[in-house]
Amino acid sequence: MRIFKATSLYPTYLKAFQADSKYPNNSTAKEQTDYILNDFLGWGNCWGLNIENSSGWKMAECIMNAETVQKKWAAENSFSYSHENWQVEIMLAQIKAFQPDVFFSHDYAYLTPALRQRIRDENPSIKYVFGWDGFGMNDKAKLAGCDMVLSCAQSILDFYEANGFATYLFNFGFEKSLLNRLQMNRNLHNVAFTGSVTVGNNMYNGRISLLAGLSRQVPTALFLSALTENKIYLAKSLLKKIKTGQFGLVKDVLRLIQQNKGIKFGLDMYQTIADSRFTFNTHGDIVSTEAANVRLFEATGVGSCLVTDWKPNLNKFFEPDKEVLTYKSLDECIEKVKYLMDHEEERVAIAKAGQIRTLSEHSYEKRIGDFVTFLATKL
Repeated sequence: MRIFKATSLYPTYLKAFQADSKYPNNSTAKEQTDYILNDFLGWGNCWGLNIENSSGWKMAECIMNAETVQKKWAAENSFSYSHENWQVEIMLAQIKAFQPDVFFSHDYAYLTPALRQRIRDENPSIKYVFGWDGFGMNDKAKLAGCDMVLSCAQSILDFYEANGFATYLFNFGFEKSLLNRLQMNRNLHNVAFTGSVTVGNNMYNGRISLLAGLSRQVPTALFLSALTENKIYLAKSLLKKIKTGQFGLVKDVLRLIQQNKGIKFGLDMYQTIADSRFTFNTHGDIVSTEAANVRLFEATGVGSCLVTDWKPNLNKFFEPDKEVLTYKSLDECIEKVKYLMDHEEERVAIAKAGQIRTLSEHSYEKRIGDFVTFLATKL
């Protein structure tokens, strides 16, 4: 079986990553794609590594908006494209050349329902299409044409099931091979948070308040993305919140801007988490009732002591306060962190227990192996 995965990555990340002196600009398109995926932004190369290792299936992946890589592939294959639509045209050519049995539609910028239908019409080898919603978009139109929707949260899948989609609960996990690429036990940060904070859409109001409050009481290293990248948008969002009387939230945002140490992506992000005695986690405001986000497994996987917001289903993954530290309020979070700061042996015991649980039960080797077994029944 052959799976083709189409995705896109943050333009800010791609620009910075490809500008690095170590980036192999003169390599083939395949080598450059692998180099980017092996930095492990998001899923990175988890799908390719584990599908081929666990099943022997073949997988190809294109990063649709990686311009130099995609145009390199076009040059290698003597493929002509238009200036206006090169992202789609080159991807279509790559799909045709690979002739997949399965198409993984993992992009929201380019892969419209009409384009997915075109992909199926032009490639009769494709027997199955699946998509992903890990953000709670709950938009049946955006994923129209997918035979199945994957998500990390059952509440999201409930929406798609109610709207006629087949679904599969695909929990995030940890790629064990990353441990061979990280320096361990450096403890450069006491408490750290790496992740997104946006102001305008109210997705992270709770996260903003928690991070600001925690940083006032405990030394906290903040590595925030999406906060100040678009300063005009940020200014408009803050002004709107001032007009609606949300002065406390504005004050918290300004504190986070002042404390922010900069964006961490990919392997650099994993190293930052590994360098942290505690890794703070809080879910976004949309998926408010489930433990589901990827930080659960990133932090425990590298051996940091995870401090996460309590959810009713958390014990499905970890034993609270034995394998991860949990809190139901900011005050409880601060109290527990301060206690373990003074009791290092207990902190280390929780961190080690969490890592053992993740490596044994929550690896991508297991997650993707289980999914491949399931997918084989559909083909």
